[in-house]
Amino acid sequence: METKRRARREGRKSGVLAVRVSPETRYRAELLGLLHQRSVSEVIEIALERLASQPESRGGAQLIHQVEAWSSEDQIGDDKAVDLVAETWDEEEWARRFKLAALHPQALPPEERAFWQEILSDPENFERSEVPDDIEIEDDEPTPVEELAFGRPALKLGPLKRALIQAKWDTFRKAAR
Repeated sequence: METKRRARREGRKSGVLAVRVSPETRYRAELLGLLHQRSVSEVIEIALERLASQPESRGGAQLIHQVEAWSSEDQIGDDKAVDLVAETWDEEEWARRFKLAALHPQALPPEERAFWQEILSDPENFERSEVPDDIEIEDDEPTPVEELAFGRPALKLGPLKRALIQAKWDTFRKAAR
């Protein structure tokens, strides 16, 4: 039986991922490819996309947490999902890891978690604003109710010095090898 090959979507890059699987798992992927006229690569991509869309508690990459502060979109006690794939995706590996460190540091090994904590806490890694942090800028918009009740949001990162952080990441990775 011949499998139809579909043309790759325009503009879509792909990479090679080598994995070891049992003969039975390989057969599953090949059988699904035959049944659905897809390549084994497509079958694996679809399976990973579906798994990643599951909550972390079920092996996926969706963080589910209860809302602890009221906002215009959320009420206290509601469940809120954070899609780690969507929130951390970037073309560059260091930027993906940086975002993951900011959103879900527990997912990283302890040494890398400490590295990113150092990056996040060093103001030299961020572009400086022309306005000092302690000066309020009047923008003629009233302060939102949630900010009046609960204060300003805790995590606000300025624009990154991407080249500096990437150089530090490269040095960290070389030292870890």
